Amino acid sequence: LLKLLPLLLFSFPNGLLLCTYFLLTLPLESYRMSPPLKSVCLAAFIAISGLTQLMCPAVGWWSDRCTLTRGKRTPFMALGGVAGTASLLLQSYASLREMWTLYAAAFTVSMMSLNVIYTSMVGLIPDVVPARQTGAANGLQSLLAVLGALAGFGVYEAAEAREGEGAGLRALYNAYAVAVPAAIVITCAAVREERPEVRRGEVRRMFAKPDWGSLKSSYTLDLSSDFGLVTLSRTWYYMGVSSQAFFLYYLKDVARMSDPQTGVIIMSSVAQLGAALASVPVGGLSDRFGRGARKPWIYASCAVLGLGNVGFMFCRSATSVAAISLAIGVGNGG
Repeated sequence: LLKLLPLLLFSFPNGLLLCTYFLLTLPLESYRMSPPLKSVCLAAFIAISGLTQLMCPAVGWWSDRCTLTRGKRTPFMALGGVAGTASLLLQSYASLREMWTLYAAAFTVSMMSLNVIYTSMVGLIPDVVPARQTGAANGLQSLLAVLGALAGFGVYEAAEAREGEGAGLRALYNAYAVAVPAAIVITCAAVREERPEVRRGEVRRMFAKPDWGSLKSSYTLDLSSDFGLVTLSRTWYYMGVSSQAFFLYYLKDVARMSDPQTGVIIMSSVAQLGAALASVPVGGLSDRFGRGARKPWIYASCAVLGLGNVGFMFCRSATSVAAISLAIGVGNGG
């Protein structure tokens, strides 16, 4: 597992960003933008996040055809790291100055950059990791994301306790701007990709000349195939979990918590604990049993996630919300 750590290290800042973005940062910023329209503002950010993911097939297409001496994936990770760090710093500045149009633009670029980095990292797994370790790699990836999320919640809570209200957001932006480039530098320095082969006299380039027919085909799915079904089900999964961005408002309006920000941190930490307990063991078990079969574990996880989210509809106390959060965390980790 330690050999896989540099390869998958971006999962840590990715978990830190995405979990705190949608459970703390964006709900709080949406409230600052317009208290009466906070839900609309938050929904707009979620929509931006979803739309930017449409670039992922194109990023994969170009990285597959990258012929730079350094490799196919790490150049795209480096490019995304530079753009992502710059946009996160700009986002922090716009938040401080309450320049919300600039904030939305910087957020869009940061999400695009994260998609470039994450798509490239996922492409590295089949390129570098032996098939027998795929489950372990996926488990480690989940564990790093969990640890990143917990670190983000810890940074927010520590800053709020030390410096008072509002300090947590500033601390999170600083953590984003440090964690992303640090992870990218370590990965790019540690991972040695194979040098792409080129024909004699051919110029090595990062972006191949677009073949629009081939590029278009990367957005075409055969829904009768396993990959098509996984993609479709993953889309429905993301549609479902997008509602968790409103968790802060749920704790305040439905669970009636007096301090919903702290409630988000506690419930999310409980969920991340469940994910941490499940991720690595399930990854290893799926490698060893059932001839590497993943589907039974996916079915079980989806059942737990579905039942857990339905259970939130009936929760009216912090204890019941915590119990459901733990179950959902186990499902996510699996």
